[in-house]
Amino acid sequence: MAVASGRQPEVIPGPGPGEGVSWRADGFTIAVFRDPAPGPVRTDMLKYHIEELLLQALLHLKRDGVIPNDLEVQPQLERARSAEHGDYATNLAMVLAKPAGRPPRDLAQEIIDRLPRSRQVRETEIAGPVFVNFHLDHAALA
Repeated sequence: MAVASGRQPEVIPGPGPGEGVSWRADGFTIAVFRDPAPGPVRTDMLKYHIEELLLQALLHLKRDGVIPNDLEVQPQLERARSAEHGDYATNLAMVLAKPAGRPPRDLAQEIIDRLPRSRQVRETEIAGPVFVNFHLDHAALA
């Protein structure tokens, strides 16, 4: 890498594998990140993406009067315990049932109906009376 002053850039390694490196030269820092491996960094990004989809669905539920406007809920998302139940699951419908005064299964359907589309999510389904399962589109993630 050549810089205008002719000085060599200082290479600053990233904090861990797959997290990239930075170059510092002439008072500027340039960060270059490698594609994340399918390890924890990639998994965290997907979990964050689905949590964001759930937050958007919550906003729609408030707007449509399904749940109280002043209700503050942070969606909890966990890895599904079994591959047949998808990749992630949330019990958000159960958390919303009492404040909304509605059955959890009905709320689970309301959540699914208001989820924004995502190329990363292949399918959503209701499992039992309270869980919403997310099946990821692994081809879209490759």
